[in-house]
Amino acid sequence: MSLSQEAEYSCSECGEAFTVSVWLTVNSVLSPELKEEILNGTLNLIRCPHCGATGQSSQPLLYHDMEKHVMFYVSSAGDEAARRQAEKQVREIIATLPGDAPHKTAAKVLRNMRDLRRMVDAMDAAQNPDGTHVECAPEEWIDLAEAILMAPMPWPLDHTCICGEAIPTLCLCREPGSPINIAKYEPNISPALTIRCWKCWRKLSGFSCVKCSQVYQWSLGVVEKLTPCSL
Repeated sequence: MSLSQEAEYSCSECGEAFTVSVWLTVNSVLSPELKEEILNGTLNLIRCPHCGATGQSSQPLLYHDMEKHVMFYVSSAGDEAARRQAEKQVREIIATLPGDAPHKTAAKVLRNMRDLRRMVDAMDAAQNPDGTHVECAPEEWIDLAEAILMAPMPWPLDHTCICGEAIPTLCLCREPGSPINIAKYEPNISPALTIRCWKCWRKLSGFSCVKCSQVYQWSLGVVEKLTPCSL
């Protein structure tokens, strides 16, 4: 279920105090209207009744999609200890779910509402080549979250990820056909280069590491190899 509570705020612009209702949990299946507010950026958007200034609430939010069996916990916790505590809280919440739901549900801690909006939108937009909706296991949705939320990096010509794994440079088309090999475009890859499969018209702008999911895009530039200065 979706839960809200009254909270006291002090306006950062005019300094006046006021009370506002903020959402603590959102169930996307039972409260689709709240999911829409997440997507349009209005959920937990606080407006001062005195001066009209607006800002996003820093209140942590738990988002639960019962159909996809995933939870996202939005927490602005900055340090690693606070992040581990947030993850512990999510695991405890999952343990209280009825039936076999605790064994089927996966969770990910996100940094802000923007990341949640990107993730929810990506899950809704995921489609197979024939237009049908993608059905994924919870762990695969969490992998998708990692790929989306991880900032892309410039393309390394040595094809080595920052984790040390070799980055695959051969993309197999979603339809039967010829694979796309980025090597023939190297070393002078234009930032504006867009490769499309001649059969399914899939757009290729980069590759990701199969081990850590880090994304590399040549639109961000090309480097011989990744060093601490490249990060």
